[in-house]
Amino acid sequence: MPNVGVCCCKPQIEFVVFVIAAITIVFGILNIFGYWLGLGIPVFVGGIIAIVTPGLMMYGVQNGRRGLYWPYMVTNFLSVLGNIVQVVMFSIVLAELYSNDHLENDDGNEMSGEEREVKEIQSIFAIAVASLQIVFGSWFEYVVIRSYRAMGKE
Repeated sequence: MPNVGVCCCKPQIEFVVFVIAAITIVFGILNIFGYWLGLGIPVFVGGIIAIVTPGLMMYGVQNGRRGLYWPYMVTNFLSVLGNIVQVVMFSIVLAELYSNDHLENDDGNEMSGEEREVKEIQSIFAIAVASLQIVFGSWFEYVVIRSYRAMGKE
């Protein structure tokens, strides 16, 4: 297996894929806890998927089975696409907040300056988080695909 550049180190790609899978499993567990915080069934199902697909990939890395990479590659790709959609949606919300002087809140009353500032901060935070997820998800996808291809050459 080839090496992959991570910061100043060059570990084997199998190890990096294993670490990526472990990180994804940790975030999947955190998603499951989000269900009990009232975030709903989609978060719970996403957490289960985020635990099962990297688990399959870990098994595939250990046993040299390339086909077990596919569930992770597909779900990670869809996750990156979903995050791109989120960035676009929150950018539209942010543009509306900045361009329109008379916005209504949920009650139908005009938003106060404080409410607008809170919505702006929430939108900026959501854009930043989704952008980070895009960056890390894209890099994870790159490393996993590289490992998948290297496994096929053996």
